[in-house]
Amino acid sequence: MCPACRRLGCFLVLAFAWLGQEPERASPLRQAVAEEPDREAPATASQEVPAFFVRDVTSSRPHRAVCLVCRYGDRPVVLLAVRKLEPRVVALLRRFDQLAEAHRATGLRAFAVFLGGELKHWQPRLYTLHRRHRLRLPLVLPVQRGGPDQLAFSARVPVTVLLYRHRRIAKRYELQLHQLTPERLRELEQAARAMLHPGKPLAAPCPRAVEDCPAG
Repeated sequence: MCPACRRLGCFLVLAFAWLGQEPERASPLRQAVAEEPDREAPATASQEVPAFFVRDVTSSRPHRAVCLVCRYGDRPVVLLAVRKLEPRVVALLRRFDQLAEAHRATGLRAFAVFLGGELKHWQPRLYTLHRRHRLRLPLVLPVQRGGPDQLAFSARVPVTVLLYRHRRIAKRYELQLHQLTPERLRELEQAARAMLHPGKPLAAPCPRAVEDCPAG
């Protein structure tokens, strides 16, 4: 056999041997990293809500940076942090929009901050949402990462509801989309109404999902 044929034969043997190998399995370290749980810790009870600037894309001056936390001061506030926009989330927004308007005279305020997307992704959708449902609560995009980051809004949670007054968190709810049922919306509304009575102490904050919290 000529040298060229022997070299070709060796190449074919090595090629078939390589093709017959099993796929590389992930190392234990790689599997541990892939399965590592979300380490973002929820805001602690009575944590102060930091001041941060946002742009209200549905206002008459959508490019002006404002601090709604500063503007609302010590009032009771519902802060909605949203990562996904779908019908159940719209129902949540409408519910708190109506609640804030109904109790505006007693100081209740609400706003929704949208996370996890660029301005060009959110702005037209929020403008359409605002017009279609005639929402009055501000629909805002953060211009500072510091404020939302301090509140540790998990990337794995589509909706977080913060209830605070005197700029201190009273209750926190981290919600998956399937948890946004009419019953849950009523529970959230009742919790927000409780902030309207300063003399009545609020229940202990719940740092987990609504389903882990007592009703009311």
